[in-house]
Amino acid sequence: MRPLSEELRKANEDTFRAEARETVVREDGAQVAWDVYLPRALADGFTLVRGTGVVQNREQMIAQVRGAEVAYPRVLAGPPVGYEEGDLGVVLSVVGLLDDPANSRDSFQNVKVFARRAGGWQCLYWQVTRLPAQPACPPRLAVQIKRGYAETYDEATIRSHHDVRSLLIESLGRTPGLTVEECKDTDPQGRPREVADVLIALGSAGAFTAMVRLFSLWLSRKKIERVTIRLPTYTGPAVVEVVGGTAADIQAVLDKLHSMR
Repeated sequence: MRPLSEELRKANEDTFRAEARETVVREDGAQVAWDVYLPRALADGFTLVRGTGVVQNREQMIAQVRGAEVAYPRVLAGPPVGYEEGDLGVVLSVVGLLDDPANSRDSFQNVKVFARRAGGWQCLYWQVTRLPAQPACPPRLAVQIKRGYAETYDEATIRSHHDVRSLLIESLGRTPGLTVEECKDTDPQGRPREVADVLIALGSAGAFTAMVRLFSLWLSRKKIERVTIRLPTYTGPAVVEVVGGTAADIQAVLDKLHSMR
């Protein structure tokens, strides 16, 4: 048995993208519409067992994807696991549907069996199992906090800006619904970094709004120049920039989180 190859990982992710009616980007950069990609990605004799117990073949799955009123993006709860053996591969993934009000607190285990064919990996079997005991994975936000600009940077000025940033990060940890999981604001020698990298687990859309307001307040003090917030999704990161106390594109992220309100 071999660990998952990058090719199989991508095939697994691309089937999720196509299921959400998203364009698939090939390795050469070419874009493929979901309704062109999905029939090629599902093998002859393909079987899907949905979380409701409904069994579908390839044509039935494609018809349901095409006819769905809304296509919800899938967000991985963690890296997929699995293995390859000869021309077969098995991949297990857990995903959440952040935009789906009916399933905003559930996660779904997806087991897929792939076969390597001349044109790449094709999915033979796909089984979905609802995991109601778990909340849909709390989104992890990658946050970068850049210290404020100064005409000259002596050690005292850098330390002053760094101390303000440290207080901001400390206040994040006291915000209900937020968990600071990781923080890198100094280099290996203990010197303040220009940009601090912070990983935050977000418990609710309300907590996200509170966090942005907190950033806006601290940026108005001029010792922090910019905060960049990224919520990773299969459609690409939803990004909020907070500069000088003003947030731009906040709605893009709130749209991803509205089901958690």
